[in-house]
Amino acid sequence: MNYNNEGMVERWTELSKLSNMLQSVQKRLSAIEECNGEIFNRLDTIESARNISYAKWIQDSELQLDRTQHLDIPIRKIIDIYSETPQVLQYCSKSASPKAIENAIILERKPNGNYWVIELAFQEFILLPKPTILSQSQSLESLSLLYEGVGHDASEEATFCWLESPAYLYQITRHKRWALKMKGKIRSDKNPLCLGWHSQLASIQSSYEDIQTKLNQLITNTDTQGYATKADHQRTLEELYGNPINIFFSTCKPQAYALYHDSTKQGMVIVDCIVDISIPAAVSPANNMSVYVGTSPFKLMHGQGNVDFRRSTPDAKLPSQMCLIDDSQQTWVMAKSYDEASRMVSLLDGKWEPLDIE
Repeated sequence: MNYNNEGMVERWTELSKLSNMLQSVQKRLSAIEECNGEIFNRLDTIESARNISYAKWIQDSELQLDRTQHLDIPIRKIIDIYSETPQVLQYCSKSASPKAIENAIILERKPNGNYWVIELAFQEFILLPKPTILSQSQSLESLSLLYEGVGHDASEEATFCWLESPAYLYQITRHKRWALKMKGKIRSDKNPLCLGWHSQLASIQSSYEDIQTKLNQLITNTDTQGYATKADHQRTLEELYGNPINIFFSTCKPQAYALYHDSTKQGMVIVDCIVDISIPAAVSPANNMSVYVGTSPFKLMHGQGNVDFRRSTPDAKLPSQMCLIDDSQQTWVMAKSYDEASRMVSLLDGKWEPLDIE
């Protein structure tokens, strides 16, 4: 729409810039999501390779042992292995399950236990939760008996649990039972691997929402100013000429004009109109300027003695309507008001073509 107003041109220019920025942000979001998928696939490949590497290391190195031997490596190294490829530690562990007996926490050896007991040098024993239960820390009560830091907010999204230090045990019956000596520690937080992605996505999302807000405000302000301008034009024309005699709009393209009677000079004037083809359609004055019929492009249709009204057929898109036909065979439908013209343009449903004439 052209309101012949520099302020409106500036607003529409800004609107176009914001729209382009919005499309750019959407493309960045899609690119990051695609990149995340590729990174996760690469991480899966790396983890599989590490599993194979650690398994071979366990079998081929001096750490190869049976279930009765101890593991003679630093605790920090054990935690690193547990964090990256915990499956390899099952070669040097015994499965156990805990239970509370009076004031003590006892672990008994069971094939399907949820914990691994690993013997270190000097008859020292540590306890590790099996990896499958670490992600279920909200629902597994035994974890809170054996580790500190369990019980973070289960509603928090993307939480990630990891072992900070193992629990320590002492042996009661050889290879069968152990008692808790010192609790271990489990930490929970946002997945550190995803923190950077989440931060970047949050930043882009914030920019997206900011641009969307500005865009909506601009559209609202532009529409409000546009409606106010159209109403002002119509009110000014009514003060000058009264109500329009007729509104004519083309069925072949979005074009319209209004006829007014100028009482001061006893003649008809034509006012150019805007046809807004959005939903719902609207026909309104483009400005408050007018020209006399005799000097307008429509003088042949409205010149004295030249008016030849026709009627559309009953089965036409706009049935049985009074029309004029110009020299290019376009049909111009006559309406009595801007509201009636708007309703009829809506009935065309975007199909711009000549009407069948009787």
